[in-house]
Amino acid sequence: MAKKILISGEIGWDVDAADISAQFADAKGGDVDIDIASPGGDVFTGIEIYNVIRDYKRENPSAQILMTLKGLGASMASYIMMAPADMVVAEDNAVFMIHNPWCFTAGDYHEMEETGQFLSGLASLMADAYAKKTGKSKAEIQTLMDNETWLFGDEIKAAGFVDDMVKSDDDKKDKSQALAAARLQFGAMANAAQKKTDIKAFREKAAAMIHEIPAAHTAVSNTQKNDKGDNDMEIKSLADLKTANAAVYKEAVDEISKEAVAKERERVNALSDLKVKAAKVGDAVSLIDEAIKDGRDVSEIAGQVTDMVLAAADSPEPVNASGVPDEAANENDGTAYQPIGMVPVK
Repeated sequence: MAKKILISGEIGWDVDAADISAQFADAKGGDVDIDIASPGGDVFTGIEIYNVIRDYKRENPSAQILMTLKGLGASMASYIMMAPADMVVAEDNAVFMIHNPWCFTAGDYHEMEETGQFLSGLASLMADAYAKKTGKSKAEIQTLMDNETWLFGDEIKAAGFVDDMVKSDDDKKDKSQALAAARLQFGAMANAAQKKTDIKAFREKAAAMIHEIPAAHTAVSNTQKNDKGDNDMEIKSLADLKTANAAVYKEAVDEISKEAVAKERERVNALSDLKVKAAKVGDAVSLIDEAIKDGRDVSEIAGQVTDMVLAAADSPEPVNASGVPDEAANENDGTAYQPIGMVPVK
């Protein structure tokens, strides 16, 4: 007989990840039936429970896992439903909701940016799971999440979030009433969570996970399906990444741009420093100006500049900034070479 596990109530408060893990351990590698009825809750607990189910299936591939949505499956509860299972079903009066994860936090703009980065990464990770289950493109899923999408009954199967529907004991299935009740339940959970959430602890957990989420996200996204959902797409270039995941593509391009700007600033600054040192040797100054324009760095012209400076030092007559003897420079008509002005790099 399959081990029955119930995930009911607010995740993180009514539902504890350690308890769910212990129940899976009691299953001893056998079949498991999971009943879910939850408005969602703590993101960290939800991720832990998802991972418990995923790991159990990995370690016991022959075990049959049946997940049944009984009532409301919203927010992190809907994410848990995306964990690997042999069959995911919903009762015909059930309500399902996906949205972008959110939290309660406080702090200065640095802390807010870190929290935003964490939530963005988490939303991307969740979208990967929804896309994998439904066969929809990630862009479609992200739109559904942005819009906080509520589904009722057969709509859940039609959207691909469950494999089948089962008949409930409710003979009076009213969509508007069911959705209204579900929203009230979710709202009550959110209000309670605001009071129960330890903001400091949440921030510490988010900071600890912020470096793990991108790695996990990348591992899933590398085989993201294309918009038609018919072939796995291997990410080999920025163009592939843009097609598979526009958000991650933008992050990658922004990061590359920042690195490129930093390297260019470093290159020009090094050449400018060399130019100051060789300011009295006209040929050397000209060479450095050319290098700044054509993209060469200090290592490519340092030898030539050194030779020019040494040659100038060996010259029997003093050499000025124009690269000609002082006496000749004094006789010029003002058209002799003058070094270009320094342009600060911004």
